[in-house]
Amino acid sequence: MAIEEKDAAGSDSTFHTLRIDKITSVNPLHTTKLSRHRLEEFRDDARRFMEGSVNRMPSINMVDVILKCGNEKTARYVRENFGSRRGFRELSMDGSSTYRFEIPGVSRDGMKIWALKWLASVEIESPASLRREIIETIKSNAYGEFETALA
Repeated sequence: MAIEEKDAAGSDSTFHTLRIDKITSVNPLHTTKLSRHRLEEFRDDARRFMEGSVNRMPSINMVDVILKCGNEKTARYVRENFGSRRGFRELSMDGSSTYRFEIPGVSRDGMKIWALKWLASVEIESPASLRREIIETIKSNAYGEFETALA
């Protein structure tokens, strides 16, 4: 379940996810009626919020990702799982042994967890900040196996 709430500046675009199995009661805070137009805007914002989720992790922190993988099996998985998203593009050249994809408007946190799960098969090329964050997570792992390989 996702809810919208005003941030400090009064904007209506801050979403939070809630575990519905933990909700014990719900009471309206006010009885203001939403106009049909405002309700449609809210619905569209909520749809974008949920469509951007990766690994069932929606987020208001959305990024456009370019990733690459080196085998057809992983490329097929990427196409199957992300191919229906608005703006998804395959950037690979025909005959290339490296597959590259652009996946716009996805949850940054969800994509990070997904990329770490697929570490042996995919590499995030951009955004650079997400790539660096993933590398730092790998370097700081409890096993310390990757420190020299990524230095």
